[in-house]
Amino acid sequence: MWKRFNLRRQWLNTGLLLAFFLFSNIAQAAALDFTTRSWNRFVQQNKAAIVVFTSTDCSHCPSVVEALHQQLQNGKQGHRVPLHLVVMDGADEPAALQHGHYTLADQLWVFQGNPPALQYSVNAKWRGITPYIALVSQQQAEFILGKPDSARLQDWLEKVKSSTAK
Repeated sequence: MWKRFNLRRQWLNTGLLLAFFLFSNIAQAAALDFTTRSWNRFVQQNKAAIVVFTSTDCSHCPSVVEALHQQLQNGKQGHRVPLHLVVMDGADEPAALQHGHYTLADQLWVFQGNPPALQYSVNAKWRGITPYIALVSQQQAEFILGKPDSARLQDWLEKVKSSTAK
C-alpha cells in the first residue's frame, strides 16, 4: 500500500527542521570569541561591568552567577551593570553552554586559545581557579576569587553609580 504524498506535511516537517537548525545556530552564535587581546580592549572601553571567568566543570560557578545576577536585579541603582561570562573551556562544548546559569549573562564569551595565556593577560597573579570575578570600572579591574561579599559588591555598585552620575 502506497501512502499518499502530503505536500503540506512535507513542508511542515521541513520547516520544523529548518527552524531547529536556525535556532540552534543563533544560540551558538550568541557566544562571542574571547582572546588574549579581548581583555585589554574590554577594560579600555571605560564601561562598568562584572566579568565572571568560569569553566564548564566549575561546581561553584552556577550558584555564584545566579547570586550575582540576583543582586544586580535587586539593586536599587538606576544604572544596571552588565554581567559578562567568559567560559574558559567552552569552545569545544557548545551544548554545555545551554545550561541555565549561562543564560543569565548579558553577554556570553567563549575563550579561544591557550588558557594560561588568557589567565596571564587578565591578571598575572591568577592561577586559573574559577570562578574568578572582575569588577571593571574606570579602565581598571578589581579581582575576586569566588563569590564576592554582598556588602563589597554593593559598595562597588554604588561607586559605579556615583561615577556615572558625574
